[in-house]
Amino acid sequence: MSAPNAYRIRDAGVIDVAGPDRADFLQGQLTQDVRGMSPGEVRPAAGLTPKGKLTYVARLLALPDRFRLLVPASLRLTVRDHLAKYAAFQKVAVEDRSAEFLRVGLYAVLAELPDREGWHRLPVDGEFAGEILAPVADRAEIVRQLEALGASPIDAQVAEALRVEAGRPQFGRDFDGSNLPDEVGLQPAISTTKG
Repeated sequence: MSAPNAYRIRDAGVIDVAGPDRADFLQGQLTQDVRGMSPGEVRPAAGLTPKGKLTYVARLLALPDRFRLLVPASLRLTVRDHLAKYAAFQKVAVEDRSAEFLRVGLYAVLAELPDREGWHRLPVDGEFAGEILAPVADRAEIVRQLEALGASPIDAQVAEALRVEAGRPQFGRDFDGSNLPDEVGLQPAISTTKG
């Protein structure tokens, strides 16, 4: 199945980690190397149990004053509580901001969509040519711009077929907390040099 000129709006699990110790804190919590990320940079990451089993998968967005973890909406409270438990003795604040944002998966129109303040472009991920993370209040404007470019919303059944065809595994469906990251193709989320 070829990717159509379409988009898919998804609920976003958005967890912000701010404070002066944020990089050091996440360096110890995630599989990815957090130090040295530039504002606007996005990297895949995962959280693990002490035995190396998956707790969650995420995309990590570096912002000037915080890191933003994008997780499956169904895991947002689990991730928030997990991070908050370990943040108690560090100068970090963990905040669930999921209700404020939406994720727009783009199948073919990313390059043509104009930039806008407050929108963050996310790189290719599986079946998506890219994604936009944007405030919920901008939903109507995003839809207007996408439809002006000839894009249409995609239904859940077609979206799932494209995900499977692209080989993007989904936490809770294709793998879960019983798996190690290497078992499910998450090598890009693992830094082998962070020490």
